[in-house]
Amino acid sequence: MRPGCRAASFTTAPRPAFCRARGNHKKKNMQTNNKNFEVGRFMVSPMSQARDGGGFDALVSIRSGHGMASVDRVMRFTPQFRSSRAAVRYASAEGLAWARAH
Repeated sequence: MRPGCRAASFTTAPRPAFCRARGNHKKKNMQTNNKNFEVGRFMVSPMSQARDGGGFDALVSIRSGHGMASVDRVMRFTPQFRSSRAAVRYASAEGLAWARAH
């Protein structure tokens, strides 16, 4: 358990932000397009996420392995996009390039 966190708290003092339950955080609009594709041993899943100030971020999840030996890399890219579709296209291209290079 992290310092400052308690399993059961009987005080009214707020716990540090990193101790709060997972359900208490503000969820962002994550959009997946179910257009996952395989590249060799990798499963590439492009997605977009709405920004608070407008626009969209591009993200890609790249998975490999099975069961307890599986690894999932998630990358968020710096360009901001006007549409979700454009962000997903960019994430697809970057994920494909990464998977081909590895």
